[in-house]
Amino acid sequence: SGRCIYLLHEKQDTEEVKPYIELMQGRGFHVLMPGFDGEVIEQRQKHVENLRAFDAAIIYKGSGNEQWVRMKASDLLKAPGFGRKKPIVAKAILSAPGEMSDSNDLRTQNFRIIEGDSKYFVESLKSFCQEFAS
Repeated sequence: SGRCIYLLHEKQDTEEVKPYIELMQGRGFHVLMPGFDGEVIEQRQKHVENLRAFDAAIIYKGSGNEQWVRMKASDLLKAPGFGRKKPIVAKAILSAPGEMSDSNDLRTQNFRIIEGDSKYFVESLKSFCQEFAS
């Protein structure tokens, strides 16, 4: 369907997220990635481009801390300010159990908090993609 999922993650989690990227691509989604090359300003530019383009977003909390997750979540909320025209279809945060201390505010911002291990993430992403494809 040509839908875009923006997978936000830290550079050191690039290997860890590969199976999730493959899963989403295998289901026909275009996966947008953060830019880790070039200067900070170029990385920011890539991030802003992705914020304009995505349909759904997934924040992967691997080596990032909770503050990093919240910063990215806040960027997603501010996406219209970056010239985004279309509505955001879905937002999720993937985290190991118990790593998001107080996520109620994120839930009220329509973030789906998915806590588990990589096997659970795969199952959850399948249903996430299914819902999102319909």
